Amino acid sequence: SLSVERGECHKPIEDRDYKTLRRVKLGPDGKQAISIFEALARYRDWSTGEIYTLVHVRLVTGRTHQIRIHMSNLGHKLVGDDAYLQDESAKRQDREICSRIFLHKFRI
Repeated sequence: SLSVERGECHKPIEDRDYKTLRRVKLGPDGKQAISIFEALARYRDWSTGEIYTLVHVRLVTGRTHQIRIHMSNLGHKLVGDDAYLQDESAKRQDREICSRIFLHKFRI
């Protein structure tokens, strides 16, 4: 569950290893990246007690994997995001809920 209701993430994103690793990372040598987020709703999985948060994210910049890495940095990894979620039990639990990454575009 997201620990704050709204906020901004201003963390530069390094993508120089993206072609080989298919992942990006945060770092001082990266390109400026700004995401504005707000928690819209919370949902409980009654079988596990886990709480999930529906979050609206507005991208000020549009970097590769920006939502994924910024939300991960905030401690709010995306359901089904195998690239940025390392915990195998969490990955299995996510697959029971959604067989792919739970990230959806609202508008362009």
